[in-house]
Amino acid sequence: MSFVEVERGPFQILAHGAWLENGLMHGFCNGSVNFKGDCRGAAREAFERAFGLKQLLLMTQAHTDRVCVVDLGQIGSMADAEVLVNLEAYDAAVICGVSPQTEPTAAIGILTADCLPMILRCGRLQTLAVIHAGWRGLASGIIANTVDRFGSSHGELLEVLLGPCAGNDQYQVGREVIDRIGESAVSKVMDDRLILDLQATAFNQLRCCWRGELEVISAPVCTILNFNFHSYRREGDSAGRNLSFVSF
Repeated sequence: MSFVEVERGPFQILAHGAWLENGLMHGFCNGSVNFKGDCRGAAREAFERAFGLKQLLLMTQAHTDRVCVVDLGQIGSMADAEVLVNLEAYDAAVICGVSPQTEPTAAIGILTADCLPMILRCGRLQTLAVIHAGWRGLASGIIANTVDRFGSSHGELLEVLLGPCAGNDQYQVGREVIDRIGESAVSKVMDDRLILDLQATAFNQLRCCWRGELEVISAPVCTILNFNFHSYRREGDSAGRNLSFVSF
């Protein structure tokens, strides 16, 4: 089963059907609600109401390789988790100790406007993760840094959703970007433009750093061409931000 469309209040979401059937609420929200700047507070409250959650945790993203780890078995309260993820600039978060029998009370999210949002799940390790992977994150090793926080991966199945982002025919970059990413970069030349494939590059990096079984599903949505999603390349500084999230 692949992606399905879900609506909750004002939120229109792409989610993986099998994960939903297993009770894991998650997804990639389109631009129906804007999480940028001054809009973020109201959007956050609307999200919590629509999904019946106590908190939506958002990181202060800065195109880094920094990963926040939230161990549900060690934090005293969700307030502690909120302080942790907002304390520094992070571009990925790993949630450990997730029980499938527990009703979710919170979600953690990332905001994008052409960069690649990723949601990861390893059921046997009871671990979830979200990653904000622009070209700078791919170059700095954000995916490997996140996967390393999962612990031993020998023989384990890692399921990964690659969300809507600048598409593989649209994301023009300079040669220096390809050079900084290195051998994992998937690129091509179209009409004298150098195009980077964010999803394929992320897949290459996942294959290199995960030592168990890997299942990757990519959303066939280009944020530059699909006007339902916010896009920095299309809208410039006025572009909003799309939310991607997983609940726990």
